[in-house]
Amino acid sequence: MQHDFGPIALKGKDKIKISSLCAVLAESEGIGLLKRNEAVEDIVYAVHLSAVKEIAGMYKRMSPSKQIQTHLVDAGALNIAMRKLIENELDTRVVLPNNPQIAVALGALIRMSWSPGVGLGTSLTASTSGEPYRV
Repeated sequence: MQHDFGPIALKGKDKIKISSLCAVLAESEGIGLLKRNEAVEDIVYAVHLSAVKEIAGMYKRMSPSKQIQTHLVDAGALNIAMRKLIENELDTRVVLPNNPQIAVALGALIRMSWSPGVGLGTSLTASTSGEPYRV
């Protein structure tokens, strides 16, 4: 699971820069770093830091004033390195809701219930199986 990489990242040093935001290109960059015998921990740290810098940039554009704390949701919230790096980058405390990995889905369901003609009991068709989801 993705949160298993957090402890590995925390062992890394900030000496590598990952320039690719695209997962495929970042993977290629990581493979190249492995071939150059860079430490796995340093590569994993660099991948985390690259993502955190992107997240922090978006956060600062949306909320330019300093926050005392911020809430982190989605499965990445379970990753200890993501939490610690975001706290460092934003100079704030990260708070996790219960079950942060479902917060985005719950928010989408709540938002969907505000739409005219859409609400609980509506079927959504899954793109993979064709089976409808009931919400």
